[in-house]
Amino acid sequence: MLLVYSAMGVETRRLIKKANKNSPPILSHEFVIQNHGDITSVILMVVFLGFMWQHTSPIAQVFVLPQYNETVNKTIGDNQVGITEGFRVGLRDVFTVLFYTVACVTVHAVIQEYVIDKLIKKICRDSKLSVSKTKLVKLNESGQLFVFWAYTLAHAVWCMMEFLQSQTDITKLWLNYPEEHRLMPLRTKFFFIIQLAYWLHSFPEFYLQKYKGEEMKERTTPILIHIVAITAGYVLNFNRITIVVLSLEAFVGFIFHTARFLHIIECKNISHKLFRLFNIVFVISRVAETLLAGVVFWHGFKINEIPYMDLEAGNFNTSFIRLNALFGVVVLQGYQFALFALFHFGRLRESWSKKTKKAQSNNVVSTTKNTKSKKEKKEE
Repeated sequence: MLLVYSAMGVETRRLIKKANKNSPPILSHEFVIQNHGDITSVILMVVFLGFMWQHTSPIAQVFVLPQYNETVNKTIGDNQVGITEGFRVGLRDVFTVLFYTVACVTVHAVIQEYVIDKLIKKICRDSKLSVSKTKLVKLNESGQLFVFWAYTLAHAVWCMMEFLQSQTDITKLWLNYPEEHRLMPLRTKFFFIIQLAYWLHSFPEFYLQKYKGEEMKERTTPILIHIVAITAGYVLNFNRITIVVLSLEAFVGFIFHTARFLHIIECKNISHKLFRLFNIVFVISRVAETLLAGVVFWHGFKINEIPYMDLEAGNFNTSFIRLNALFGVVVLQGYQFALFALFHFGRLRESWSKKTKKAQSNNVVSTTKNTKSKKEKKEE
């Protein structure tokens, strides 16, 4: 609730500052954009108020609390031992994801207002730095993704501590599928809900941030890739391998957006070192994710493969799904590596062209100087 109340003040302060200016008409596009923090926080408060009444509390629980809680008994010899509670996948998760999508829009507004905007203003004031509109968009984007990838990395490591007893025990990624994989701990269930909610909230942010058509096209592809990949890992109960892959992606993204933020604010010494580290980590992570997917989907899940899907048991370990999952991971790694290589080849070509132009200009200057000196000698 503290988050909701703080979010309500985000756009309110902006509105008070502009009270003497021309206010946009109510429910107009500009009004919604200026006050989206207030609007989304009111939606969250309405849902939370549902817990206050007995008749509306079950409806509010569908939106706020993770659904499909179960307790499973495991048979060991002649004794039955009641093991932990877990959360499985279900259709009601759609409502929970939608609620936390609205929450992500609110958190986005809070971070932008109270952290990123103030930090950028302080940096520009102290260092007398002038930031163009294009650089400001990149600063805001890197600031938001810095926070998101830091959270994702921390939460993913917390989830991995649940099923990985040791760093080398990768057999936990496929053993006892689907029994142990189907019932997720609360931390794992919440991890997937937040991941899907975050990437879905990027679409309303296109409208709220006034992105143009070209900017939206550039950002839509990675957003859709994340949504499809995370949803597939979540629904098909391949949640453990999905968490490990996302932790690697989070580590790479964290380094990149830290380096880009520092580069734009003219901290070149640190940013250059971080970009070099990013180049190394990016290549290592592509190879690691490809090898990990090969071991898990080609070797690990093949042991307990079934001919047809078992929806009731949550078993999707068929050869068709398993091999397509491996193919999807390999294609994604190749796609990202191709973009990475094209970017660096473009930079190398650009640097070579600059060097050749500089050498040509130096040759022109030297030839003009030589001709002038020869003319002077002839005149003498």
